[in-house]
Parts: sequence; C-alpha cells; structure tokens
Amino acid sequence: MAASDAERDVTEKFENAKLSSENEAEEEEEEDNDEVYVVEKIIGHRNENGGQLFHIKWAGYPESENTWEEEGNVLDKDMLAKYWDEKRIEKAKREATKKRNTLATAKMAKTRDQSPDSAAANKRRRTLTPTSARAPGSDAGDYEASGPDDDNWEPLIKEIETVDRKEKDKLIVFIEWKNGQVTSHPIELAYQKCPQAMLKFYEERLRFRTKK
Repeated sequence: MAASDAERDVTEKFENAKLSSENEAEEEEEEDNDEVYVVEKIIGHRNENGGQLFHIKWAGYPESENTWEEEGNVLDKDMLAKYWDEKRIEKAKREATKKRNTLATAKMAKTRDQSPDSAAANKRRRTLTPTSARAPGSDAGDYEASGPDDDNWEPLIKEIETVDRKEKDKLIVFIEWKNGQVTSHPIELAYQKCPQAMLKFYEERLRFRTKK
C-alpha cells in the first residue's frame, strides 16, 4: 500500500512538471507572437479599399520580406511624418521644375518673335491692317500717308477703287488690298508704288469718240 502511494506521488509530480513545461512553452509562443517589428523605411504607399497601405522595409529583414501594411500597423509615427515630409518636398521640386520649363519656353518664344525676320514680318502685317481704313467718298480730310513697306505694292493690291479730290486740290487714291482692307494714299505715292495698277485704273475709264 505504501508503494502505491509513492507511485502516485511520482506520477503526480511528473504530470505537474509536464503541465508546467507546456504552460511555459505557451507563454514563450505568446511572447513571440507579440514581438514588435521595427520599421527601417517606408518605401511607398497606395490607396486601396478607401484606405492607405504603406510599403514597409523592416529592420533586420531582407527586401523579400517587405510587406504592405495599414497605417495602424505602423507604430513609428515619426517615420510616417518623415515619409510625408519627403513626399511634399518631392512635389514642390516637381512643380518648381515645371514652372522653370514653362518660363523657359515662353522666353524662347518671345526671343524668336523678336528676331529681325519676325519683326519685319510683324511690321508688314501691321501696315497691311490699317486702323482707319476708309471707303471712297469719305468726308474725312486726312488720309493714310503710308502703306506697306514693300517698294512694289502691285502684288498686294486687288484694285484701285477710285481717285478722289480733297481740299487744296489734293488727289487721294483709294486702294482695296487683297486682304480686304481699303486705305487711302496721296496719288504721288500710288504712282511710285503701284504704277501699273494706276495705269490700269485710267485705261478702264477711257472714253473714245466714235467716228462719224
């Protein structure tokens, strides 16, 4: 009977030792599961399902162990703040570069427009678009003193509309240009710049006497 009691004591001690060992193992496993991983770097982020996920490089782990985590899983808030600061700086740099490129393009276009050839073309366009074109018969006493810069107006003229007499016996020529504008000029200038057009104007208005 004493031997049976001793055996039970040994068995009970063994069971207690086994149970204690299992409890310790469970506690160690729980501690392992509660291990806090350290964020080495936030590589990027993306929007997903109405929230944001962050691509995390974990300290002490290779790139192959990188994971996408919700913001709540990133305990290092300073690391998050640093990440967003870097993103704001990158955005500001991109906008500054875009602004510089836009200003450079505008400056190049302005320089091109101010080149001698462009300036001459612009001046020619201005002279071919008078600000006060007048139709024949106008009561205005003044007239366009100049026309296109070209020495030869012939290719630019559609027709001589009429020749009118103003005060002090001045003869004024009204010219319709191929661009649709009508301007008036001293007849001396018209003879100089478009003699053939003037000759055609007079020839069309010649009247011959019929022989009896």
